Amino acid sequence: MSFPMLLWAFSCLLVGSYAASSEMLDEFDDIGFMPYPPPAPASGGIAGSSCVFSPAGTNLHFDLSPMKQTSHDFTSATAGGYTYRFNVCGNAVKECNSQPAPAAKWRGTKCNNLGDSESMRVSLLDTNDPAKGLKLSFDKGDICKKQTPDGGTEMGSRFITYQIACNWGDEGSLKTIHEISMCEYEALFESKYACPISTTRGMYSSLIMLLVFAFCMYCAAGAAYNYHYNQAKGFDAIPNKTYWEELPGLVRDGVQFSYTHAKTYGGRGYELALEKYEAYRSKGGYSAPGS
Repeated sequence: MSFPMLLWAFSCLLVGSYAASSEMLDEFDDIGFMPYPPPAPASGGIAGSSCVFSPAGTNLHFDLSPMKQTSHDFTSATAGGYTYRFNVCGNAVKECNSQPAPAAKWRGTKCNNLGDSESMRVSLLDTNDPAKGLKLSFDKGDICKKQTPDGGTEMGSRFITYQIACNWGDEGSLKTIHEISMCEYEALFESKYACPISTTRGMYSSLIMLLVFAFCMYCAAGAAYNYHYNQAKGFDAIPNKTYWEELPGLVRDGVQFSYTHAKTYGGRGYELALEKYEAYRSKGGYSAPGS
């Protein structure tokens, strides 16, 4: 087998393999193309698995997995001397009281966990507009005193809500933290990963990947066949080489033919329509407004 043919066949296989690789899938993900398996049911009106969520009754999905921190937490400090630590799609990197939790409130060496990852509920920020982002809610945090409607207090557990707004220009950042009460907290994030992606487009991208890979396999297999059975070498080993050489000319002729006939019959089509309109009107089948 000659070197040019080997190089050409190897290039086809390399392109096909790369097209099916995760790197290319990641590139498609950046512009909204991502294959997506059917999700498992989850609470809060949204189906999901891990940190990939799909609103019920839509072909959209969200993937918050890239927001997960592994070396440091999302942090925010308040004027009162408290530091808050958060993580998305995982527990805070710095544990509070040796208890894994998605969020914690610190002051010096003392801390309180603000929720339990196992209690996570997912919903849309706006049920009428999925493009606004997601809301993650956690409860079953550390014990706290909360005020009752009659002005008294009772023991409860801390809980926190993450509001993650869609922002295509932000990888993921914590904007602010609100302490609504002794037991209730709200953290506001922005991230492009809170922007919905269409799963329909994901299926189209998968089809494109399959077609590209199939074409490259066709090239490589055809070249090998021509080499072994037809003793073809170099570019002569390309399967159906004559057809591929003629294809650009055939496409050009087809475009010219379509353009010429469309231009020819375009004006005549208007004249035919006008004739039919006048004939129909003369039979009383149509009266112009005001006539």
